[in-house]
Amino acid sequence: MQFDEYDLIEALKKFDIIVSHTPDDPQLVYIFKNFINYFLNVRTKTIPLPLPELLSVLEHEKPTIYTYLQHEDSLYLYHMLDSRIKYDEARNRLTDLASKLEPSFPK
Repeated sequence: MQFDEYDLIEALKKFDIIVSHTPDDPQLVYIFKNFINYFLNVRTKTIPLPLPELLSVLEHEKPTIYTYLQHEDSLYLYHMLDSRIKYDEARNRLTDLASKLEPSFPK
């Protein structure tokens, strides 16, 4: 089954680009904080936002940035970062979601 969720597809593509091209440098934490704020505003029709999965990937692939995000003065960010999911499971869910969203989505 495929879903028409253009905004979510674009947001997931942006996340992949940011994660793959941004160094794990504490001075760049603002990039990820801005992305999380952007991602929370993505509206979907049928699929819940895969925020726990994205944060798990971020924790595994950018541990320094993740740690700095945890220390931000933001209650909502603190609670979001507290939800845990295993990295492999998160990657599998995102891959599965990408295949449902769009066959040409980069995996």
